[in-house]
Amino acid sequence: MPVIYRCGSCGKTLFVFRSVGQDSFGVPTPDELFSKIGSRCPGCGKAFSKPRLDRVKVMGRA
Repeated sequence: MPVIYRCGSCGKTLFVFRSVGQDSFGVPTPDELFSKIGSRCPGCGKAFSKPRLDRVKVMGRA
C-alpha cells in the first residue's frame, strides 16, 4: 500500500512511496521531505508544517 504525502491546502501530491525497494532510504519523514522539496508547496505556495495526528489518514484497500 503506498504512502502519499499531499499538501493540506490544495491537495497536490508531493511524494508517493509505492513499495519497499523503490529507493535505498525508505519512507521519508516530513522533515526529510521538506529538505528535498523545500518549505513551500510547489502548487499553491503555502508554507509546510508537520502534520498533526488528526490530519493523517490511513486507508485500507477496497
